Amino acid sequence: MNSVRTTTVTTVLKRKRGEQPTVKTMISLLFGEVTPEQNHGLHHIANQAIASGHDPIRSLILHTDQQLLASRIVARFGPADIEWLNVNGLKIATDKSEGSVSPQVAAGYEPHVSHTLNRILKSGDTFIDVGANIGVHVAHASRLVGNTGRVIAVEPNTENCRLLLLTTEKNHFENVTLIPSALSDIGEWTWFGTHIGSNGGVLPTNIDTLSQGFGFIVPIRRLDDIAPIATKLIKIDVEGAEISILRSGLATLQRDRPSIIMEFSCEMIQRVSNIGPLDALTWIESLGYHIAVIDKTSYEPLATTAEQLINNWGAPTQIEDLLLTPL
Repeated sequence: MNSVRTTTVTTVLKRKRGEQPTVKTMISLLFGEVTPEQNHGLHHIANQAIASGHDPIRSLILHTDQQLLASRIVARFGPADIEWLNVNGLKIATDKSEGSVSPQVAAGYEPHVSHTLNRILKSGDTFIDVGANIGVHVAHASRLVGNTGRVIAVEPNTENCRLLLLTTEKNHFENVTLIPSALSDIGEWTWFGTHIGSNGGVLPTNIDTLSQGFGFIVPIRRLDDIAPIATKLIKIDVEGAEISILRSGLATLQRDRPSIIMEFSCEMIQRVSNIGPLDALTWIESLGYHIAVIDKTSYEPLATTAEQLINNWGAPTQIEDLLLTPL
């Protein structure tokens, strides 16, 4: 039987140089020339990783916003990088070097969203998680809906998919279906890039973006094509592309009238979906949905309207999770 060996970039550098590569060498390899401010931040990330016994190369990639300082080197995890965390009796696979979702899992990842899942999902229900990331909410929903229910996980990032599948296998879930693609109302493919760690989103599909090579081409499907009949709840967290996904599922929204948990950012909706925040929310109301903000302290939905929400919005980069309930 052939043995499986995993080799990190750091190990390769050691072999070639005969010594531990310097942080300066790592930064140059990954990012090329950087500004003094960037250099300071990257040194801090690498030194923290070394002190914690983590791979500094992977940590540099996974803790850096790839939209601002991109690297063509992709960080993939191996067996030594996986950390299993127990969350309310569920075993969740995380990446020890990942800098976004994995660090939050042990502390309680988006408890206001988990509370909302508890309120809405019952045994036998169907739940769709669009932008499922590493599958924390997928695992929770799988247990809530039970063997007679269904969970559809939509996630274009292959590393997130690997962690999600590991979690599914470890917990012996048989009601989870993974769809490794993006959703949209237009096109057959899109250019997908990571932000920090496991977070990511769609990028412009122009010549400049494609030639730079900082991302992946992923297939596109429509929400109407993947939503089973009698879908009870849909969660959408896709870094500003939420409106495009809703447009791809109008038949499902009319047929099943599911509740929707949707991340909302004025800045991201405008930049990614190319629609004004008020116009986006007014359109949602026109579909026959009430809007509420899920309070992150009480976990309760606070009813509002499109106009009220935008008039009282804080900074453009503020992010809230909305609960959209059919009339």
